[in-house]
Amino acid sequence: GTHNAITISDDDLRVARKVHLNFMTQKNGIKDKAITQGDVNVPLLSPLKVLCCHVQSLWSLNAVPTTPLYIVFMPTGHPKRVTTLHLTASLRSSCQAISADLNISPREISTKALRAGGACTLLCAKVDPVLIQMAGHWCSWVMMAYLHRSTQDTTGFAQRMYNSGHFKISSH
Repeated sequence: GTHNAITISDDDLRVARKVHLNFMTQKNGIKDKAITQGDVNVPLLSPLKVLCCHVQSLWSLNAVPTTPLYIVFMPTGHPKRVTTLHLTASLRSSCQAISADLNISPREISTKALRAGGACTLLCAKVDPVLIQMAGHWCSWVMMAYLHRSTQDTTGFAQRMYNSGHFKISSH
């Protein structure tokens, strides 16, 4: 059945196969954006598992049922809103821990890169570019052109061009 974070039981939450999120108003001004996330085989990376765990955490802290998902509770018990600045700080801290393996400076990491990075990953996974453009709310193909430039493997293009071409050397 269909439930929400207020009405779902603990048993139903444990066996959920997807989660539907409705963003009332985003920073970019888009209203009522809805997405549905499913499960993946890596629990730490599963949007479904992470959201279910967060809902259970809110329940255990006796948060009011309408508490937004962007709220966390500090050890003092006081709620705190998670912002993009908090997320960037967390990403940079994680990057610092493994920066030698990544060959990237934590200063280069921010939440601003997540949207383009996600789109780039979807493009590499052969997701339809039109779906990526729609999900990202891009009004032009400029972003897709950028992503293609940064992900396109052109190894073998020259050989394919040579094999398919019919060339004549003309004299002028």
